[in-house]
Amino acid sequence: EDSTGLEKRIEQLERELESAVATLKTVVALKNNKIKSLEANLCSALNTISMRDCVEEKVEEKEMRGVLTTVEDQMRHPVKENAEKKEKRGGVIAEKFEGTINARFTKISRLGDDEVLSQPARIAGVDWTISISRTMKKDMYYLEVNLNLLTEDLPNRWSCAVLDKYEVVSQLASKYTHSKTAEEPVIYSRRRYSYGYDDFIPFKTLMNPKYGLVKNDSILIFIHVRAFPSNPQ
Repeated sequence: EDSTGLEKRIEQLERELESAVATLKTVVALKNNKIKSLEANLCSALNTISMRDCVEEKVEEKEMRGVLTTVEDQMRHPVKENAEKKEKRGGVIAEKFEGTINARFTKISRLGDDEVLSQPARIAGVDWTISISRTMKKDMYYLEVNLNLLTEDLPNRWSCAVLDKYEVVSQLASKYTHSKTAEEPVIYSRRRYSYGYDDFIPFKTLMNPKYGLVKNDSILIFIHVRAFPSNPQ
C-alpha cells in the first residue's frame, strides 16, 4: 500500500510539473508577443518621427529660399554698414540685421575639450553666444570657435541665414588679427543652432607671444554677424 501511494504521489507531482511547464510556456509566448508588438510600435514611431523631421526640413528649406536669394543679392550689392534693408522674394520678407558679438575668455592655457560660453548678445531679436574649446585635429591642437543660437523661446519654424566673420585680435600695439570669413550663408534654426570652425587657429600660433593674441592668459574674440531671419522676432 505504501508503494502504491508513493507511485500515485509521484504521478500527481509529474502532472503538476507538466501543468506548470505548460503555463510557463504560455506566459513566455505572451511575453514574446508583447515584445514583438512593442518593437513594431517603436519602429513605427521612429519612422513617423523621421518622416516628420523630413517634412519640416523641406518646409524650412522652401521658406529660406527667398531669404537666401536676398542674401545673395546683398552680397553682390553691399549696403551701407549697420543699415537695415527689406527685400521680398517668393513671398518671404527678409530683413537684414547686423551686429558684433565680442567676448573675453580667460584661463586659455588651461582650456580643454569642454566648451566655454560667453554671455549672450542679442541680434535680430534673438540671443547668441560664442563658445570656445580646444580640439585635436591631425595631431595638432586647435582653438575651436562657434557661434551658437539660444533656441529656448524660438518657434519651431523660425530660421535665419547668417553671414559672419570670426576674429581673435592682438592685445599688443601690433594689432595683429587672425580671422575667418564665411564664404556662404549658414542656416540657423531650432535643430541647427551651432556653426563655426573646429580649426580656427592652431593653439601653438595662438599662444605665440610675438602675435600678442594672449595677454594675462586671456583672449578677445569678435564675431561680426549679418543675419537674415525668415520671420524676425
